[in-house]
Amino acid sequence: MVVIELATGWIVEHDEERLFMCGIYTYVGKNSAEKEVFTGLKRLLYRGYDSWGVAGFIIDKIRLVKQTGVLSQIDKLKDLKKATMAIGHTRWATHGKVTQKNAHPHLSEDGSLALVHNGIVENFSELKQTLLNQGVRFRSETDTEIILKLVEQQLKQTTDWLTVLKRVYQKIAGRNTIAVLTSRGEIWAVRDGSPLVVGLAKDEVILSSDVVSLPKRIKRMIFVDNRQVVKISTQAEPALYRLDSSKRIKPKFEKLNRVDSLITRGGYEH
Repeated sequence: MVVIELATGWIVEHDEERLFMCGIYTYVGKNSAEKEVFTGLKRLLYRGYDSWGVAGFIIDKIRLVKQTGVLSQIDKLKDLKKATMAIGHTRWATHGKVTQKNAHPHLSEDGSLALVHNGIVENFSELKQTLLNQGVRFRSETDTEIILKLVEQQLKQTTDWLTVLKRVYQKIAGRNTIAVLTSRGEIWAVRDGSPLVVGLAKDEVILSSDVVSLPKRIKRMIFVDNRQVVKISTQAEPALYRLDSSKRIKPKFEKLNRVDSLITRGGYEH
């Protein structure tokens, strides 16, 4: 049982997304980014444990590690030790079998983007056929890669990320939340249906699918609303925008008082 109580006295419930189970976790801050993401993903295993992956930003490059099965040893991430920010994902497979190539994050063709996704692209087949007809190549069987390919296409037309994300979400159907790490040292995230929260501490910003994954030192947070965009580029407070209008929004910060326990499978297979 997990109890999350805001300082306002509200109780947060987590029943909204029983059918959209994957976990997203990103970290920007003073600590070791790959270790923070690894630990956060372990607390999100109840959301999916078929496969997992972490992408880290190192100087001006993105490096990627992903595996099938439940999260294993932290030494799998030794190549990400110098990452200053990272995004991670733990998967419950929908489109595509449980394989390494289908695990998230997915990398762009030029390696400048890494994308993670929670949700289902309902018009997956239609969009994939259109992209195949245009000569687009796919590395995986996932609906997630559809979103990545659409982002890549739009970035060829404009470098304005708010415009890119708006155009992509005009094309995809369903409830889809994403986070994208760029080789410019930015994280862009969109919430559309599947939950997303931002946790803040001194010199740290965390983006996650669930409050329960945040470390206890996180005392302030933002609940990202549907059709909102989050930009994180430094350890300072993130910027928040409306997806459909690109208008910047003043974040509403909440204080948390928490009594929690690690959610696990309790020894059961599922």
